[in-house]
Amino acid sequence: MTGGVLPNRAVPFTSEMAMKTVYKGNRHLANASVVMWFSALPLLFASGCLWMPPAPVTRADLGTSLKRFERRYAANPPAGARVAELSRAFDQATTSFFFGNYAEVVKGIEGAAAMLSANGPSDAERVAASLKFRLTPSAYVLGSGAAPGFRLTSMYEVTLASESAIVLKLRVVNEAGEKIHEQPIEVQGAASTRIDILGTLTIDLTKLKRGNHRVELVTAEGAAFAVLNWPAVERSPAQGREANAARLAPLSFDSPALQQALASARARNALLLDPPGEDRVIEFVIDRSALEASVADEVERLAAGENPYFHRKGDYWRVFKREGDEIPLRVYCPAGLDVGKPVPVVVAWHGYGGDENLFPEGYGAGLVKRLADQHGFLLVCPLTYPFLNSPVVFDRLLEVIGHDYTIDASRVYVMGHSLGAACAASIAPRRADRIAAACLFAGGSNLADADRLPPTVVFLGGADLVSPPERSRPGVQAAIGKGLPVELREKPDLGHTILVSESLADGVTFLMQKVRSAPRRK
Repeated sequence: MTGGVLPNRAVPFTSEMAMKTVYKGNRHLANASVVMWFSALPLLFASGCLWMPPAPVTRADLGTSLKRFERRYAANPPAGARVAELSRAFDQATTSFFFGNYAEVVKGIEGAAAMLSANGPSDAERVAASLKFRLTPSAYVLGSGAAPGFRLTSMYEVTLASESAIVLKLRVVNEAGEKIHEQPIEVQGAASTRIDILGTLTIDLTKLKRGNHRVELVTAEGAAFAVLNWPAVERSPAQGREANAARLAPLSFDSPALQQALASARARNALLLDPPGEDRVIEFVIDRSALEASVADEVERLAAGENPYFHRKGDYWRVFKREGDEIPLRVYCPAGLDVGKPVPVVVAWHGYGGDENLFPEGYGAGLVKRLADQHGFLLVCPLTYPFLNSPVVFDRLLEVIGHDYTIDASRVYVMGHSLGAACAASIAPRRADRIAAACLFAGGSNLADADRLPPTVVFLGGADLVSPPERSRPGVQAAIGKGLPVELREKPDLGHTILVSESLADGVTFLMQKVRSAPRRK
């Protein structure tokens, strides 16, 4: 990816760009991407030295910015002409991702988020949004006694209305939502402000209890910027990882279900890092305190010959093993879902440049999980790239999920956004005997090649600067012209990403109304 500042213009997404994706094992290396697919939760901040070079911006920072935008949008959605204006601003920001200019992407997303405020952001809010925050150590070992150090660094330059001191508060909140620490940080604003501050978190360490803590930067107006998850643990993540690895090493199973479970336990154990990596989103999204306890239990159960993922409830990350590599995925099983019976399954594929965390963490601030609770289905969100034009991998995914849950064969659904829509549209015709319905967002041009399809709904945004509707509409209309069960719903004011947030509920409703008929007996 290039790192220079390039013209901020709309760049259409093409299949040639998609083919530049390289997938290797659990790692995805992309040249660039128009679509903001980076879920994570790390760090944002501000404070005040002048003329410091901006800090490198990572996928973790992008994920934080995207997640913050989605939450603000869900809490205060725009109306009227503002919808199209905001959609275009957000899509315009994402074009910088093509060129690897992550700082411009974050700056553009924060600018779009500012449009959700009636009076616009204050200088303090603009500064807070421009910064990233790091703590050392990134996981606190209880009783160690060492005061944590922090660093606040600008991701991009902020131009302020006036040269004045800005006071921000660094706040630590425990799992119960209680504030256990707060300290001021003064930032000296200037016409052009870049910040690099080293400091000490002056917290009373006796207030830290085992579990996850949220660190926030708070402005005088009360606006809180989620910074990062900070676990307090009995032993370092590295110690826990090494102890688990030693117990997992001798385990071997003949059962396919236990082989898959063992691969997942080893992959989950590998996430116990200190510090977490910068470019693999799951390492920032996951709660390492809860993960350590969970993996320790998974190791115990595997050692006893049990499958720790059988009928598992909640939201968890895992892999499924195939010959030559492992594919990461997020699984969400609602607490109220009766897993003693066959369950409906929705497989959701993210767009180009993203990963398996985007649907659970990003679009609509994780709206799809709330819809799973409402409608009662098992959600499976894999990394998209290994599935491109490969229905055999889709078959394998259902086989692996079937080790842990009994799938209702009449209610298997697929959905996807952008490249994920192209993926769903390529698999649905070839697995129309297995898929009850499909839902596509900002894609579907390849439906023109289909000779059969399950019931399919396609959502296109008229304000989409990334993949304009003119690109997908002819293919969708061609499928309709063949008499295939395809429904096109166009949203004139919605852009590439906001289309998903605004249409996801309708798309899931469409899916849930469809049940595949059992094949006739010969």
